[in-house]
Amino acid sequence: MKFITEEYLRKEFQKNSFDIFEIKTNERLTPGGRQYLLDKKIQIFVETEKQISSTKDTPPIQEKKVSKKILYKLKFIEVFYSTLVIEIIEKNIRLAQRILDICKEISELRKRYEFGNLSEKVEKNTEYERIDCEIPDIYIHSKIGVELYKLKALLYDIFILKEMIFDEESTNKALIAEIETIEIHVEKIIQELLGG
Repeated sequence: MKFITEEYLRKEFQKNSFDIFEIKTNERLTPGGRQYLLDKKIQIFVETEKQISSTKDTPPIQEKKVSKKILYKLKFIEVFYSTLVIEIIEKNIRLAQRILDICKEISELRKRYEFGNLSEKVEKNTEYERIDCEIPDIYIHSKIGVELYKLKALLYDIFILKEMIFDEESTNKALIAEIETIEIHVEKIIQELLGG
């Protein structure tokens, strides 16, 4: 029996960070090791004897298809707009925090999509008024002009992402619903910056 300690996990994470940690049947996590994984929000996958025997006896179950285009677009949005936070943190810390929260939402969504953890149960978002309006020219000269235009670009990246999902053979409704939630958050920030 091998015991996996917090110290071991820290060293492994420093060598190469990971989002999922797999525990074999002959391994056990120490309480400190388990807490370390929970604190880092790393998913724990425990291999069981049943899983080993079933994989030998039956053909592999087809996993949910993950589109590389959609995955890379989610990664692009997450990384590109995180740089906006760096640019504006000195000027407007509240706006920087709100954009960072959106980037975190996108990051979590990307991870769940990548590992097939999206719920199939989809609830329709409450209707909201779309504000896909033009930004008045006067804002180009204001202190928040750059942020407004970059947020608008984020909104258009989200629209492109939704179109990519709709172009897939089997539309992932859970993914669309979560992206629409993020879209609403971005639109609300734009509306507030425009004084609405």
